[in-house]
Amino acid sequence: MTIQVQTNLVLGEFNLSTDIIVPDSGITGVYGESGSGKTTLARTIAGLEQSSVGLVRFRETIWQDTKQKLFVPTHERQVGFVFQDSILFPHLSVQDNLMFGYDRRSSTADVVNIDHVIELFDLANLLNRDPASLSGGETQRAVIAQAVLGRPQLLIMDEPMTGLDHRRRKTAVLYIEKLHEIMDIPILYITHSMQELDRLASHLVIIEHGRALKITDAKNYIETLISEDF
Repeated sequence: MTIQVQTNLVLGEFNLSTDIIVPDSGITGVYGESGSGKTTLARTIAGLEQSSVGLVRFRETIWQDTKQKLFVPTHERQVGFVFQDSILFPHLSVQDNLMFGYDRRSSTADVVNIDHVIELFDLANLLNRDPASLSGGETQRAVIAQAVLGRPQLLIMDEPMTGLDHRRRKTAVLYIEKLHEIMDIPILYITHSMQELDRLASHLVIIEHGRALKITDAKNYIETLISEDF
């Protein structure tokens, strides 16, 4: 099964034009410079932007089809988000933040084991902490866990390493790898870092000036670009 996105979205002077089909499994990297349209593509898939002409299909479910005048709202798409500026609710403990994600899961979603997720992201010692007392890396782990507990069909991660130093980035990558290996959730991973994609991505979409292109041989393409930087 696949994820299909055909869009022609105009936002002021910016135009996003895509016609891509990517696998609905593993980690699909979305690479491009700032302002290229990466986040706009993600928002279109999630239903946060509505293209005047287009089709968005996740597996066998159509989320948008302008020919049929069909548009499924965001809250019905079962999409989880981790944005670059994602934060926890400051008035709730880490545990209560996690429960908020769990309680918001769709009634049709598979039940996820809370203890399993807490163990996966090493959060047991943080459950009673206030978000303000967490480091950047600890916050990011809790934010990802909160999104996973909602049992999304698709997890969108938009520049999740923003604000983390090199050591915490390496640690965060390890947790995302564990998430990919243990839980069957397809991930759309948006970044401008080829190093992150080299470590994580099994599929690749390149966006330049609002135009998206799926790369067939993702690993070879990434390795070539990295070698050209040196």
